[in-house]
Amino acid sequence: MPTYLLLASTASNFAKHLSTKITKIKGELRFLKVVFITTAANTYTEKPWMEQDIASFEKLGFAVERLDIAATAKDEIQRVLGQTDVCIVGGGNTIYLLEEIVKKHLQPLFAKRVAEGLIYVGSSAGAVIASPNISLETHFEDRKNPPKIRSYDALSLCNFHVLPHWGSEHFKSEYLQMLPSGYEQKIPLLTLTDDQAVEIIDGKMEIIEC
Repeated sequence: MPTYLLLASTASNFAKHLSTKITKIKGELRFLKVVFITTAANTYTEKPWMEQDIASFEKLGFAVERLDIAATAKDEIQRVLGQTDVCIVGGGNTIYLLEEIVKKHLQPLFAKRVAEGLIYVGSSAGAVIASPNISLETHFEDRKNPPKIRSYDALSLCNFHVLPHWGSEHFKSEYLQMLPSGYEQKIPLLTLTDDQAVEIIDGKMEIIEC
């Protein structure tokens, strides 16, 4: 079974591309179980980016089931992901997302399922969490009293750290603060504009544009 990941700043920009790729790999979309993990957006009141992602996929024929890791028991998450063909992990607060994944010890499950052929699509925070470690994301932490975690080790689905929304004025100040730390770390950095994604098929990586 081939392994397939697509990591993007905005997954909805690549929904049409994904529908073609996924159909070739898995078959007709209407027969596939597609799960959208909404957890990273929990710290926000308004979540237009998440709704945009979901709407874009549904418009193309994806039957999207929402899953909030924070509100779902570990056994149920394991059951759902065990039956899932396509997992889309949405944007929001990356550190909060990692905290919820760590609470339920889900890192091995994601790695196992991707190795078994689960198609993984990461949008913004969902792309970043695929990295080996997300300690750089502390520069984006905007909660007043964020919970503490012992380690920022993430899913390790790729061997680099994605920096989404590169070139966006909205994230410029945080990235300028982050760069000295990023320069010192050993994990390679991959910048992606809002119009770019990295596609990884059986370990082979390609930058694509919408």
